[in-house]
Amino acid sequence: MMGMFCRRCRSLMPPNSKRCMACGAPINPNDISNQSSLDGIGPKKKPVEFIAEENKDAPYLPYKPRGCQMDIISDIRNALDEGRHIIIESGTGTGKTIVSLAAGLEHARKTGKKIVYLTRTISQSDQVMRELKAISRIKQVSGLTVTGRNKSCSLFRGTQDYESLSPKVLSMMCEDKRSKSIRGAAGGCRYYDRIKTEIDNVLNYLLNNFPTSDELDRYCERIGVCPYEMKKQLMKKVDVVAVPYVHILSSDIRTTLLANLGLEDSPESILLIVDEAHNLVDAARDQESFVINRDMVDNAIDECSTMKGNPTVWMEVELKDFLGYFKNSIRNVATEKLGLNEKEVVLTDDYIEKRMMIKFGMKSQDLDAAIEKVMDYGEARTELLMERGENRVSEIQSLGVAMRDWCSSASDRFVR
Repeated sequence: MMGMFCRRCRSLMPPNSKRCMACGAPINPNDISNQSSLDGIGPKKKPVEFIAEENKDAPYLPYKPRGCQMDIISDIRNALDEGRHIIIESGTGTGKTIVSLAAGLEHARKTGKKIVYLTRTISQSDQVMRELKAISRIKQVSGLTVTGRNKSCSLFRGTQDYESLSPKVLSMMCEDKRSKSIRGAAGGCRYYDRIKTEIDNVLNYLLNNFPTSDELDRYCERIGVCPYEMKKQLMKKVDVVAVPYVHILSSDIRTTLLANLGLEDSPESILLIVDEAHNLVDAARDQESFVINRDMVDNAIDECSTMKGNPTVWMEVELKDFLGYFKNSIRNVATEKLGLNEKEVVLTDDYIEKRMMIKFGMKSQDLDAAIEKVMDYGEARTELLMERGENRVSEIQSLGVAMRDWCSSASDRFVR
């Protein structure tokens, strides 16, 4: 059963129509409009044709070449071999994923590089695994999709407020359990405990089935191991690692990724493929954006009353006074910089930093050190909260990180 659009009036016709019900024009079932917008309407997608033997001009292409695929593979190969970057723009359905993998794997195998495939969505990572499975029909290849801890934590999933836990809190909770398991202490993670005994089974499953991210998570859970920690162990053993944009855009996560790949000292050994690269700028902007609002500052100041004694951040400058004057500086900059009827203004100087340094007699490096001290107090407070079972980040720590980011930001900073 196939629907179609009338080429004269563009009306959608029921399947097997002889004439358009709107204008009466005859409908030729062999002449279907390209104006399809629903599944099953329009020409069916022609299935890909697997090749029987290796294509010498594209040894990692498992399909019969279509359109300009061979030209694209050649262009990518030449760019990589010459140490250049390359941007490929091609229409939907032209096989950008498979040609980038085919050319990338050929270069990576010759140079000993690891392919890191950046994707915007999990479904795009899963597509990478499907294409690697197709390539495995002619070449021995392997791959792995990596997702965040919040999607792969077997131990805490299902606990109260799990979905609202910040990545930092979940990381601290997992790290506490993992460290206990490593030490052999009570209260460790039973899923982490089984990684060493099950890693060969999971690797065998990975190499033979090319599972999607969700399929690998479910398999790990069935045999009682942590999917997140298992993926960290397996990264060094595969040819292609598919990860979300944030794994490169975030400096902290990027450092961890390189360590898990064993390439912290040689990042040049990575061949980076960026899927839908036109989305990368927005993703980078979102990653670098942050907000310091009144509630954040007030909550941090209130939390100072829970600290023992009167902790100082620099010389005799107390934590509460330091944060209080930061709040005062923000209020003043809004008063002085915002004109009548203006809702926001771009700061072109270090107005807030200068006010802070003048107030407390600091130099630039002293201000940086004071903010680091704020974060130290915040981290200690967060650890205490975690020990009490309050799974949240200290307000002081959150503000300290935001203050550091504000002072180190090279981008435009706005006051609203």
